[in-house]
Amino acid sequence: MTTTVSSRRDRLRAATLTEIIETARRLLVAEGQSGVTLRAISREMGMTAPALYRYFDSLDRLLERLCVSLFDECIDHIRSCMAGVDGPAERLGVACREFRRWSLDHRAEFTLMFASPADAVAQHRPEGEVHAAGMRFCAVFLTLFNEIHPFAAPADDELPGELREQLEAFKATVDTPLSVGALQVYLSHWIRLYGMVALEVFGHLGFALSDAESMFETELASVKRSLRSSTP
Repeated sequence: MTTTVSSRRDRLRAATLTEIIETARRLLVAEGQSGVTLRAISREMGMTAPALYRYFDSLDRLLERLCVSLFDECIDHIRSCMAGVDGPAERLGVACREFRRWSLDHRAEFTLMFASPADAVAQHRPEGEVHAAGMRFCAVFLTLFNEIHPFAAPADDELPGELREQLEAFKATVDTPLSVGALQVYLSHWIRLYGMVALEVFGHLGFALSDAESMFETELASVKRSLRSSTP
């Protein structure tokens, strides 16, 4: 009997946690991050604030959990779209297009994940849940570069010393056979494509483009061409 009661209690707690995160997300989409408050969530759910604190001891912790759930949703979406696609270069194209599509369809969520001050969702803590989720997201694309390799890349000793040291530190935190020079290529291409998506999400390409899709496809094609060349 005790096990049954405990199991029921665990299910109720899990369901309430899910509802809290879903409510926080609705507020995020409707009002932006400033609209996500413990008071607003408790009001929407018909809970008291003290009851909400039994699940999250602070708004920061709640935002962290929401951010993690969004990273996982985006990762799952990209992976499901890549399933059954032959060839890592083709999968890279799908992954980049679906990241762009998901981001444009979820602008408020993208802002929380990628454009909030780092300390707002604890991304600066290497041991934190958000950092770990971000690294899982990173691994989706890094794995594709691992599979595409070899591709043209500078020798490690050709990189500026300060950059090389930072990339060496990064390499120690990820699962990759890539050289430091190849990691520089990966990071350069990611910055290029992510920057394009971020500018489009925030409406900063309107000065030149009314529809950024063709520009994105041109950039993606350029990236894929550069990865076809084997390292000399």
